[in-house]
Amino acid sequence: MIKNLSIRYRLPLLIVAPSVLVVGLIAIVLFQKTRQNINTISVELARTTTAHVEDDLRDYLSVPNTINQLNLQSITLGALNLENLPSLELYFWNQIQIFEGVKSLYFSNPQGEFRGATILNSGEVGISIAGQTTDSNVIRYATTSDGRKTEIVHQSANYDPRIRPWYQAALQSNKPIWTDIYQDFSAQELAITAAQVVKDSQGEVLGVLAVDLFFQGINEFLQDLTIGKTGQVLIIDREGFLIASSNPDLIAEAKRHQDRLNIVGSENELISAIAENLINQFGSFFRLESTVNSSLKWNGKHVSFQVKSFRDRLGLDWLIVVIIPEEDFMQQVAIQAWITFVLELLILLSSLGIGLGVSRWVLQPIFQFSEAADQIKSQSFNPQTLENLYQRQDEVGELARVFVDMAVETGDRQQSLQDELNLLNFQVSQSNDNPYELTALKKWQKKASCIRTVYDYHPHLPQLLSQVPYYQRLTPEQLSQLVMEGKIKRVEVGDYICREDQPGDEFYIILTGSVRIFVEKINKPLVTLSSGQSFGELALMLGGNRTATAIAIEETTLFLIDRLNFGKVLHQYPQMAEQIAQDLHRHQTELQERKQLLAEYGLLEDDETDLLQQIKSRMKTLFNL
Repeated sequence: MIKNLSIRYRLPLLIVAPSVLVVGLIAIVLFQKTRQNINTISVELARTTTAHVEDDLRDYLSVPNTINQLNLQSITLGALNLENLPSLELYFWNQIQIFEGVKSLYFSNPQGEFRGATILNSGEVGISIAGQTTDSNVIRYATTSDGRKTEIVHQSANYDPRIRPWYQAALQSNKPIWTDIYQDFSAQELAITAAQVVKDSQGEVLGVLAVDLFFQGINEFLQDLTIGKTGQVLIIDREGFLIASSNPDLIAEAKRHQDRLNIVGSENELISAIAENLINQFGSFFRLESTVNSSLKWNGKHVSFQVKSFRDRLGLDWLIVVIIPEEDFMQQVAIQAWITFVLELLILLSSLGIGLGVSRWVLQPIFQFSEAADQIKSQSFNPQTLENLYQRQDEVGELARVFVDMAVETGDRQQSLQDELNLLNFQVSQSNDNPYELTALKKWQKKASCIRTVYDYHPHLPQLLSQVPYYQRLTPEQLSQLVMEGKIKRVEVGDYICREDQPGDEFYIILTGSVRIFVEKINKPLVTLSSGQSFGELALMLGGNRTATAIAIEETTLFLIDRLNFGKVLHQYPQMAEQIAQDLHRHQTELQERKQLLAEYGLLEDDETDLLQQIKSRMKTLFNL
């Protein structure tokens, strides 16, 4: 389709299209790069958030076991007497105030005596006791500022600490352990207990130390995190049950459940969608061993999330889930995209302006040449049309000067043709039936036809000349001058154009028709030439007689240049002789054949002389250069 497009539109299109294409490709690359940057930022933010949560979680969870180890060491060193129960109560009362986040710490012996300290709902520190003195009831007392028990704030019957899960688990494990996560019904919060069995030097069990840790502290430090604008973190166990979250709504939902909340069935659609996504990918939360980075599309928005396992030396095995909606970064991305769009638009408009300006600068001379050609066609050429181009000193100026010279020459020939046609028409009107005058008129018609042929073929002759091997390096101006010095010749079928052994003083280009070249002496055909082909150029430039005969095998029109006019052009352009000699020298086979003929006529010097120098010398002599 572009082949049929006017150059007026084709050139601007070819100049502007690459700019549009490049800008478009840059926009696509930037968009893809932005998407990659968002993904990179999301993953990096999730990684740093997970690392921060992991560090804080380890610090928070290390407190209960640290307390148990300190108390175990105090018992081993004799600093803490397990038989002095009032002293043990006061020891726990002081200790619980030192460690933040601890809900209760206590001890029970194999006799069922239980002593501990706890944080009451009021935030004050209370003391809890159970055993024989309480008739198997657990009683919780408020205390004074110095740790003395006051009124009872809570009492439960039939409490035997020895059958509690934390006591049994510690005895069975015989090492520090965590209990299962449980719901504290009095506080309506999730908690976990760190337990440690205590033995004497003979391995007899003295009791079990335990510390209760509520997860409210984990919720609080998760909620203090800044994760984009709407990002959130949750911690779950391997079954998908919620442990802690930075989302208060999710915590509130968990408190409404009698049992623990499993995120697969959460009312929070995003959380349940992420849970289902993980189940679909891995089949179970237990199969999530390494860090997983993934994303999903939720409510038309992209959401990235990272899941990493969390384990400690006491056997905890949880999952940290960091959720980051991409829309948290989209405002900044949108601003960058808008800035990029404006810059690309400015670049595109600048490119369009420059491209259109360049195309106009390139096309303007072409339009002027086109206008001048139309004037020549209508025989109304005005050299002023190309005046501004004629004065330029570049290639366009050179072309304009050649064009004007050709146009003037063509105009003169057109006028001469018109004058001869007018004379012909006048003679036709006066001839009546005079045979002599009709014969003369036929000659005039033939001459007029030849003139018309010159005019018809004139635009193509420089191109035809440039196809001759020896003229390929000539400039357009030199070729045009050769055309001006040439003429048209029409021959009938069977007419001899040139004969062998005759002087070779003309060079021919076949415009129409065809010519057979043959050796007349032995009637040997050599070649048949047709429109656009040439012959006789070597004889013209180096002299000597024809080596073959040329005869028209159909009505043929020839363009010819004789030696006299060819010499005029060489005198006008002296460098042409050097160029032609160089081209002649490259055609060694033809030159060797021609050299033998020239030597026979005594036209060349000693055979040992350099052939190129002989060619130059011969042309200088032949054309008096």
